[in-house]
Amino acid sequence: MMMFGSILVPPKAVPSLESAGAPRLGLATRNEGRMPALMRTAGIVLILAAAMAAPVYAGPGSRGRVCDRISVSSPDRPRVRERFSAAKTLDLQFRMRLRNADEDTHVVSFRILTPKGHLYQEIQFLHRAESGRRAASISGRLPVAGTAIATSSLYGRWRVVPYFDGSPRPCAAASVFAIVK
Repeated sequence: MMMFGSILVPPKAVPSLESAGAPRLGLATRNEGRMPALMRTAGIVLILAAAMAAPVYAGPGSRGRVCDRISVSSPDRPRVRERFSAAKTLDLQFRMRLRNADEDTHVVSFRILTPKGHLYQEIQFLHRAESGRRAASISGRLPVAGTAIATSSLYGRWRVVPYFDGSPRPCAAASVFAIVK
């Protein structure tokens, strides 16, 4: 009998080097045949790690989705949606629709990331659904003019990511916008 972990396997079930026609060099141990199992286990662990690292948010039309995508606009220039001038924009406005799953109070946060991926600011809201309403709208503002964005030339593609009740994973896809000189 050969031992694999804590499982005993009859010798005929596990192919050996001798049965494959290779000469025995006297190096075989009771761990012979373990390498494929270790490789398979390592592969499974890598796949699970990749799945855990992926952001979990429900796609369009999903019943389980709580947050919608965040829309980015400027009250000063309402027609501009993706590219904002730091010289002409006082504030950016972030707006998101939220599905009311219950009447509990929830914390919703918008994490605003710089072009290099650093957290610039986090805006948090306490949200409690109104009785009988299926959805609500949450909005917040980010000052641009006269801030470090303009004075330190933090120009480029920014992201705003929504989170729900302190979860480490976003509740919807990130919205991307650009701030230019």
